Amino acid sequence: MKQLFILATALTLFGCSSLVLQPADFSWPVESVLNADTKGMVNEPRFATAFSITELIMKERGETASPAGVTVRVIRDREGFYYITAPQFKNVYVFTAGEGAMKQHRKIEIGETEMSDPKFNQRDTFIELVNGSAKLALTKDGIMEGDKK
Repeated sequence: MKQLFILATALTLFGCSSLVLQPADFSWPVESVLNADTKGMVNEPRFATAFSITELIMKERGETASPAGVTVRVIRDREGFYYITAPQFKNVYVFTAGEGAMKQHRKIEIGETEMSDPKFNQRDTFIELVNGSAKLALTKDGIMEGDKK
């Protein structure tokens, strides 16, 4: 009986250990430019990703703003964080995937004026935000300073 208990305990312990596959790279090689439908949903079929931008548009453009037809730019970094912005935004939003939802990790304030034509580029250790001639290195924690790039 004691041997059966030890065997059951050993199987339980080995069965509960979590498996970690690393390294892993979740980055998207290029940004996705997504247009919202009339319900505020954007869909990226290449990466099997869809989510609503309604709350994000209301936060950036006001309570009465409609998300229909808004074009957002989305890119995903190596760690799996999503960076989202759009023309007329003052911020870049960093999200993680939650249970059936996108959860805001951080809001990165870019400036006091709205961006006119923001674009993302995937870099080795950061996401590059290009807006006109301005370039910023972004991480999930904010804007990288000077020589930290």
